[in-house]
Amino acid sequence: MAGSEWVFQTQTADAPKPPEQLKKTELELGADGFLTVSSIRAAVVESGLTDKDDSISGELLIFQTPKQKTRLLATRKYVFILLDDENTRQQRRLIQTFFERNRTLPLKFDTEDGAGVVKFAAQDTWWYYSLNLFPTRRALTEAVTRLVKGPMNL
Repeated sequence: MAGSEWVFQTQTADAPKPPEQLKKTELELGADGFLTVSSIRAAVVESGLTDKDDSISGELLIFQTPKQKTRLLATRKYVFILLDDENTRQQRRLIQTFFERNRTLPLKFDTEDGAGVVKFAAQDTWWYYSLNLFPTRRALTEAVTRLVKGPMNL
């Protein structure tokens, strides 16, 4: 189909290992076949990677195909990159990486296999983003900036 993206984001080799409690958490699929926002939030809260006083301030869908979604989830202190597909749900390895919120920007951009790719300042990994969600680099930059510069004291 015209405008469809058929690339596939691979898991990172150093994705954090899920704790035992997350392995027992019931993850809920929405009508679209992907995890609900509440399940994505639960994966981060129960990961053991946040402080007890940390709280979620927002999330942003950056990549979507019929088989996969990539979301950013911000807490007061961190930004998490979550990859939602059949494999990561089964392995409970949704969280691919995370970094301090203030190390997210600036973004770097490129294209690969006809799709947009973005790199966050805190790391060297390139992540796909959907051009139908963010038709310009500026649109993605503004959305990520709102996510990371938004409320920090929730």
